[in-house]
Amino acid sequence: MMHLAPVFVFARRQLRRQAWSLLAIFVLTGLSCTFVFTAMTGARRTGTAWPRFAEQTASPDILVSAPLEDVDRVIAALAAQPGVTATSAFTWFPARPQEMADDGGFVPLRPGFGEGVLNALVIEGRLPDPTRVEEISINESMQEISGLNVGD
Repeated sequence: MMHLAPVFVFARRQLRRQAWSLLAIFVLTGLSCTFVFTAMTGARRTGTAWPRFAEQTASPDILVSAPLEDVDRVIAALAAQPGVTATSAFTWFPARPQEMADDGGFVPLRPGFGEGVLNALVIEGRLPDPTRVEEISINESMQEISGLNVGD
């Protein structure tokens, strides 16, 4: 073992000289691995975001545009198809403050819209009571422009 003593002395001296460098490499490696694992976890969760959103809001697999006088016939034809679990009808209605030139809202034309097809995703508060005409729901853009808050 005596013939290895100079090697151990040399190794110990080199380790002392480069201790801070080695520590920096270990810390940077640890931080890099943490970043990579965090990114992988975020990517996995993001990969399931749309399916989770679609399930929670009952997003439709198909949208059909039809004249108002044909809506009942189209809904009946779609409902008769195998695999169809829900149908509804809605239209877009331009209701907005002047600051929102291209905005509006969706208005149900038949039962089921918002209650089985395209359910609202409530961020704050609750859905309006359909029996109370003074209650409405608004999106975040309308809330910012109007200054309305839950309970106003």
